Amino acid sequence: FTGDDLHEYVGFAFFACIVIHLVFARNWIRSAAASLGKKQMSRRRKGLVVVAALLLVDTLVLAFSSMCISRTLWNFGIDLTALNPNKVLYPVHTASAYILCMLVLVHLAMHWASVASVLKVEYDPERRKAIGQGVTTAVAVGGAALGIVASRVRRAKP
Repeated sequence: FTGDDLHEYVGFAFFACIVIHLVFARNWIRSAAASLGKKQMSRRRKGLVVVAALLLVDTLVLAFSSMCISRTLWNFGIDLTALNPNKVLYPVHTASAYILCMLVLVHLAMHWASVASVLKVEYDPERRKAIGQGVTTAVAVGGAALGIVASRVRRAKP
């Protein structure tokens, strides 16, 4: 919808925001990494770590495929097309982008209380279950919408 140049610039800004987010979350990352070898992790924390690891892997795949198919980098004299034989990274890029969107929804759902706190949204602990179910429903609807959009985009391409 945006054209290649704007798509790449927005993508670069997106990756920059991820780096900034990781800088702010460095204490959580350190404590989660320190508790990995120990048996003191709760089920919730294990789930958070699994989602974070999946996000990391998918973000790295997306970043790699982005650089290999980037026209902007090519215009600056950085040619990584040799790393994209038979243009295999185009569908990898698309798939990893949709997977990242779904994982981000899950990540946000798992951290909804923290997000609400940062945004100064009033929180009533007695409504925790209802709010959690509402967030889960929103994530499910968002994931379904992403799936529908992805299937339509895939059918529309020649």
